[in-house]
Amino acid sequence: MKNNSNKPVLFNLEIDSERKKFIDFKKENTDIAYVDTLGEQEHEIGLINNPSLISHSNLAADNKALVKDNYGVWVYFPWMTLNR
Repeated sequence: MKNNSNKPVLFNLEIDSERKKFIDFKKENTDIAYVDTLGEQEHEIGLINNPSLISHSNLAADNKALVKDNYGVWVYFPWMTLNR
């Protein structure tokens, strides 16, 4: 699926066919870096919605919410590369 397109490719994991496409995409593109911050984002929004829970330990970098495998939207940006 790698190409020089200027449009991102979206995978909505709540839709079975999209989740399968994403799984296949990952199998076919093993050299792509996958950046997953959804768990951290969910943790942060939880703290924003419940400020009384904010503490030093809750702000630690390794805190993240558990996210279901069929939740969220993954986006592939064909024009982006990460220096590894």
